[in-house]
This record gives sequence, structure tokens and C-alpha cells, in this order.
Amino acid sequence: MFHRIPKNPETRACWLRALKVQESDVKSSFRVCSRHFPGDPLKTPSLALGKRFASPIKQGPRSERAKQRNGQRQSMDSTTSDTPLTPSCSGSIPVTPTPISPDPVPHQLLTAEVGEQLRTEYHVHELPSLESLDPPGGILQETLDSQGQLLESNTILLARVAALEAENAQLKAQAKDKNFRIEDIQHDDKLVRFYTCFVSYMVFLAFFEFLGPAAERLQYWGTKESSSRQRMRSRKLGPKNELFLTLVKLKLNLPHADLAFQFGISVTKVSCYDTTWICFMYQDFS
Repeated sequence: MFHRIPKNPETRACWLRALKVQESDVKSSFRVCSRHFPGDPLKTPSLALGKRFASPIKQGPRSERAKQRNGQRQSMDSTTSDTPLTPSCSGSIPVTPTPISPDPVPHQLLTAEVGEQLRTEYHVHELPSLESLDPPGGILQETLDSQGQLLESNTILLARVAALEAENAQLKAQAKDKNFRIEDIQHDDKLVRFYTCFVSYMVFLAFFEFLGPAAERLQYWGTKESSSRQRMRSRKLGPKNELFLTLVKLKLNLPHADLAFQFGISVTKVSCYDTTWICFMYQDFS
């Protein structure tokens, strides 16, 4: 067993005197054998042994491996030194010239022989056809068939969607035009008499003309003059059907909710049209 030399100055000087070693000779790898210590290793080493059992390195498996590595490096260095080096521009190592064949092969003949060899050893192969890779009824054919079916069904669905959208637009237009108007009964005198008390549609038109152009510029009840003119430009029913709604209210006394549903307007507008036209006809007839 080996021990390191202590770092304490007093103990270190005592050890060096016992071992008879100078401070300049001590290295970090320096070790002292345990035979120098008859008992506790912390005590002073025996002076009788001197440097006998002091060793700069441990003698163990690691030291043996280190020796083997050093030996291998030395052998590799010697092998490298025996191998001739490649000459440089400034080197003095002689270069052995490459011997020239006395009968060189002509370049054309060499090219011809190489070409013949290439044509002999290598052949051009044609790519396999699709039928050879995937016979009829194979996976590829089934995939193509399924894609074709999907495209066909997609086309049918798109056509169906377009037809449904057109039908929806037509139904919306019909529902919008389904509201009750005087034009719906203009050819039926009985219905005209039932809703307005006039004997025919022509008498209704004569009455509307009698009211004069003032019917086109009414100021609606509950609105200002500026807003009333603005609303006249965007009338949903028009003056003729507003008069028709007022006559239906006077003749049948239907609720405002029923008239709003039949004419396709709000209950507020029904009340506004009814009151405005009654006041207008009262002032005109008076």
C-alpha cells in the first residue's frame, strides 16, 4: 500500500528527512510504501529504511496498462518512420519513376474495347407496364374504380344541391308574393264587393282616382313630415293597397294582427295606414 506525502510543511519536512529525499525531487505522483510505517501512517516514517520503499508511481493494474499503451505508441512511431513519405517540393527523398510500357496500347483501341465491354455487360431494360404491375381486378384498379364512383356521386350531389337552392329561391319568391293584394281579386266582382262594398274593381279604381294626387303624398299618422316623405318612397303596399287595407278594415272589422298576416306587414304599420287613410278621406270628403 502506498501513501501520499502530506502537504503540511512540518510533517512534509519530517517525511522528506526520513526518506532522504530533496523537495525538488518530489513530484505529484510520488508515493511512499506502507513498510516505512511500523504502525500508524500518520507518524514519522522509519529512518532506517530511507528511500528503499519509496516509489514515484504505484505498481498495479493501471501502471501495467500505461506501460502497454506506451509500448504500442513506440511501435507505431517506429512503423511510421520506416514507411517512405510522399515527397514535397522541397524534400530530398528520391522518387521512383513509373516504368513505361514498351508497347503502349493505342487510345482508340482501348476506347473500343471498353465500349464493347460496356455494351456486353450492360443492357437497357424497359419499364414494366401498368398491367404487369397491377393485373385486372388488383388493388390499383379497385382504387381507381372507387375514385371514379366518388367523383360521379359528387357530381350528382352538386347537381341536387343546385336544384334545391333554385327551388328554395322560387318558394321564397312565391311566399313573398302570396300576401293579399287588390290585384288578386280584380277579376272577381263578388270578392271585391265582399271586401270593399264596391260592386267591381273598376268602381274601386274610380274611387281611388277621385281622391286625387294627394294620395301619393300622405303624411302618415305619428310621423314627422320629413320622415313621412321618406317612407312614401319605400312603401311596401303602395297607395292603392293601403286604401284597400283600410276598406277591408272598415267593411269586415278584422283585427290588426289578422290584417298584418294577410298583407305581410307589421301590426304597427296596419294601425298607421288605417288611421292615416281614414283621416285623409274625412278631410277630403268634408
